[in-house]
Amino acid sequence: MDRDRKSVRVLVVGGGVTALSVAAFGRQSGYAVTLAPPLAPPGSGGLVVAGNGVRMLSLLGDALLASGVPSQATTVRDRRGEVVGSEPTPGAIGIAREALEGALRAASPSVVVRPPAELSGLDASGEAVRVSHGGDAEYDLVIGADGARSRVRALAFADAPVTDAPFVMTSFVARVDEGAGRILGDG
Repeated sequence: MDRDRKSVRVLVVGGGVTALSVAAFGRQSGYAVTLAPPLAPPGSGGLVVAGNGVRMLSLLGDALLASGVPSQATTVRDRRGEVVGSEPTPGAIGIAREALEGALRAASPSVVVRPPAELSGLDASGEAVRVSHGGDAEYDLVIGADGARSRVRALAFADAPVTDAPFVMTSFVARVDEGAGRILGDG
């Protein structure tokens, strides 16, 4: 079935950077996008957006990344403060999550945002996906950008086991230079 993009109803479930980016790019591509944020807001803090991410996000407008601070390298230190590694990050920026999320919202004003609610049901038995999210609605495509413990995934694939993938998480201490307070917060 060939349809005009404007008639394709897309629901993006989530409220963080990924969900907002998908919603903004979907709307920019001409789809009818609705964003369904969760009841609990996403976390806060700073993010380092790699150079390839900066290039992609700049497609939504140069002002989107204006509140970021250029990052040339990331240095990881152990608990004693000893350098255990350093990685060049050409073209990357450091940016507060709240600033990036606000810029993404501003870059896509025509995205419909539903009030925060718990996603309680998905029914894909017909031509459209019926969604219960603080009221019922139908969509042609539902995108779960709602995190590692995705409610969309749990409802769509109820019998599939959720397993943790092995990965390494690092935390590091950054020297607070001029401008870093905008990313990391004051305190």
